[in-house]
Amino acid sequence: MSLTALNQFKMAISLVCASLAMMLFSDSSLAVQGEVGDENIVVLTVTPTKSPTLLTFNATIEAVNHGTVSAQTSGRITQLNYDVSDRVPAGATLLTITDTEQAASILAAKANVSAAEAANIEAQLNLQRLSALYPKGAISKGQLDQAKANAQASKSQLQAVLAQLTQAEQAHSYTQVNAPFAGVVTERHVQLGEAVNMGTPLYSGFAVDKLRAVVAIPQSYLASIAPENQYTILLNDQPIITSQDAVLFNYANSQSHSINLRVNFDNPQGQLMPGMWVKVQFAAKPAPDKSTEQIWLPHSAVLSQYQLNNVYLKTESGWQLVQVRIAEQKDDQVLITGGLQANDVIAKDAQRVQAHILNAHKANRQEIQ
Repeated sequence: MSLTALNQFKMAISLVCASLAMMLFSDSSLAVQGEVGDENIVVLTVTPTKSPTLLTFNATIEAVNHGTVSAQTSGRITQLNYDVSDRVPAGATLLTITDTEQAASILAAKANVSAAEAANIEAQLNLQRLSALYPKGAISKGQLDQAKANAQASKSQLQAVLAQLTQAEQAHSYTQVNAPFAGVVTERHVQLGEAVNMGTPLYSGFAVDKLRAVVAIPQSYLASIAPENQYTILLNDQPIITSQDAVLFNYANSQSHSINLRVNFDNPQGQLMPGMWVKVQFAAKPAPDKSTEQIWLPHSAVLSQYQLNNVYLKTESGWQLVQVRIAEQKDDQVLITGGLQANDVIAKDAQRVQAHILNAHKANRQEIQ
């Protein structure tokens, strides 16, 4: 017998057992209604509640902050501190590059600054002396003008070499590459000892604290996108994060004709990662005009046997086992989509009723014997 045939045979046996069990419990309940002890059983009256229609779409998680860090100077890599999949704090040193040339540039720039400062002091003092002599007629107007020009030139030269020193120090800081944000390394593009030039890619990564779910919204549901919407991120059909920060694209996909929706959210616990598949759920509009009635019951009211879900319905002739359909489970509640209607009276604890029925049925058999 093949595996498929064996599974079909097992399924058939299960359904037959389920049917026999339902017939047994239903018949027994009718026969022992007076002995079940209704006063000890808590009942519930089925009351549908209005709930807005929920729309659920598949989505992909993306990182808000992601990118590649490139070299901004030339040199040889002397240290690599992180590798692929490592978590990196913001500002942490990713790698270091040789700084021989950059350090020499700083020394040369400092020497130029010292020389320019000396020349500027001399020019300013000379201008002061000539300015004092000019009113006495000791120097000509041309000599004073020349002194003023020299003082201004020396001052400008000092500012230029100070700028060169700042540039050299900035170039030296590029030999230590720091992480622009906290995140995860996705790719290391270089090796230890490798020579790099300006623009060479070094590391790629993304931040995990701020993510977004990208959803393709069909045109027919665009009316449901509103600024006040509350979006719920579902992972394995379980709600994880809610957010109201969403951005709808201003253009449609030319192939699918859908419009992308980005739902931004904080991810402080790191529950989600870029690249994961999730679902995004939100209420359809207009609401609550198009709300639907739903029946939610406590999980204890449902008796699951042989892949079937049942509840005990209270009728004039006794407790009757009724099969129901479950569409969703949330905490200790289940959503019933078939088998019950408004004002039906059911047992809150199905296991309790089943135990009463079995005990009563056993007692009846003993009396007959």
